[in-house]
Amino acid sequence: MVFFLCPVCGEAVKKAKVSTHRCQPSEWSCMDCGKIFPGTSYTKHTSCISEAEKYQGHLYSGNHQGKNKKETVAQIWQRTCAEVVDKAAQDASLAPQLQRLLPSICGLENVPRKKKKFDNFMKNQVILPVAACCTVTQLIV
Repeated sequence: MVFFLCPVCGEAVKKAKVSTHRCQPSEWSCMDCGKIFPGTSYTKHTSCISEAEKYQGHLYSGNHQGKNKKETVAQIWQRTCAEVVDKAAQDASLAPQLQRLLPSICGLENVPRKKKKFDNFMKNQVILPVAACCTVTQLIV
């Protein structure tokens, strides 16, 4: 779980609660790695240094890359969605409505990976026509 520090009040806030925090500062800092995230760039901060690396400093003898050893399935899926969005942004044949929609879809943390559940998600959450749902499904899944 990633926590961020509010520079205004000093409160530690979970990543999910940052957008509703009462102070609404212009930047957030990660509680573990100390990195500062301006604006809403904190949403892309999904992995951080381990506690052992943080507290042992130069004595730490594990993974020196500053990332977790294994990516979770959800993190791999989010990365795949982000790659699809980047490719779709350059595709001129894609409808402008879908080009605007794709980044918001991939910004969500609960996007299903399986085709049937993804179709249902698109119909219920995003409220798109069936033809547009099929296009997005073909792009992402």
